[in-house]
Amino acid sequence: MSTDRFFPITKVISYYADKNEILFNCQAKILGSGTIKLSFFKDGFIHYCFKAGPYSIGNTELNGLVYQETLEKETIEVEKYENMLNIRFSDYQVKIGLDPWSFSVIKEGKIIIQELPDDTEIGGKYITYPLGYFDENQAVLKCTYALEYHVQECVYGFGEKFDSLEKSGQTIRIWNQDARTVCTEKAYKNVPFFMSTRGYGFLLANSQPSIFHIASKSTRSIGVEIEN
Repeated sequence: MSTDRFFPITKVISYYADKNEILFNCQAKILGSGTIKLSFFKDGFIHYCFKAGPYSIGNTELNGLVYQETLEKETIEVEKYENMLNIRFSDYQVKIGLDPWSFSVIKEGKIIIQELPDDTEIGGKYITYPLGYFDENQAVLKCTYALEYHVQECVYGFGEKFDSLEKSGQTIRIWNQDARTVCTEKAYKNVPFFMSTRGYGFLLANSQPSIFHIASKSTRSIGVEIEN
């Protein structure tokens, strides 16, 4: 897949906030675009929805961190200073960089979640693709996402898998299939959810085939790819 057709989210063009949601209209590279909607709930839950491009994209959305329908919404406080937004809810802060785009979640002064925009080789080629999408003929082929990974971090989850319980260093494909053996990464009880010892959980609320790179492409990152 040509990297010429990759559109990373680069900056916020405009945003709108109400008492428990905030919507960002974003630029992707030079000619691309996308929207990011953050919804906030009690006990530190965030619903993060990314829609790629200005055109209809079917099911290619990145819905991360939590599935929202049964949760109680939380009122947020939004402060803007210089080129940043500081969003407070429950015992958490969410820091948003407007130009360039950045996203992190902080609790008790400690960063527990942080997007990774620059996991690249020396020449600038991406190792793990950040928040963005691949496009061809005005159709989204794939959405991508990257979180910062720490060397001492442990990651658990993804449903029934016939390999080690701790997932660091693994590439995990989420697509149910009957492997007819227990000697393979394939499984028919996949769950696109993991927990990190950094203090957060991540649920990808999407039924499309997806791939998680748990520090397997780079020791800096957890990468997510969603196919259309």
